[in-house]
Amino acid sequence: MKAMFPVLLLMAALGSPIDLLADQAKEDPVIYQGHFAIQEGPDKVAELSGFNQFVKFYPGNRFVRLYVPYQYSLKVDPAAIGQALDQAFKEAGTGDAFIRSDFGVLKERAIAHVDHFERAGDQILFDCGVSAPCRIEFEDDRMRIVKKGIVKDHVFEYLHRQ
Repeated sequence: MKAMFPVLLLMAALGSPIDLLADQAKEDPVIYQGHFAIQEGPDKVAELSGFNQFVKFYPGNRFVRLYVPYQYSLKVDPAAIGQALDQAFKEAGTGDAFIRSDFGVLKERAIAHVDHFERAGDQILFDCGVSAPCRIEFEDDRMRIVKKGIVKDHVFEYLHRQ
């Protein structure tokens, strides 16, 4: 019994593995509901790039970034965006992929990037082609992607849509 005391004390301090899994299960459903659309700010990222960006998360630490031509994205039904994201996820199977298609619901072709992410504590990280991984942060009905820069970080704000 004496040998169990340090283990029980450590579990009480850190939380049991069951508690940790329960905490993860509590937060997962939130990110899997609806999708996120880039919030166009004064820098006009979507307009200048020619593509509006949409992001949706899926179980298994996967997500889809959908790039829809900017002018078309202003008038497309958000439900069609959600269906296109789901279709891209299905088409990718279990791997990562770049897919250019109308996904059976869009009137113009879009580009989908199906990728995976990792959890590191309370952060979500993914490889974004720079020396450090990009970081995803959530706050209320917003998501922020932070990409490391040489002088300062590049921050892209997204709004949640159902």
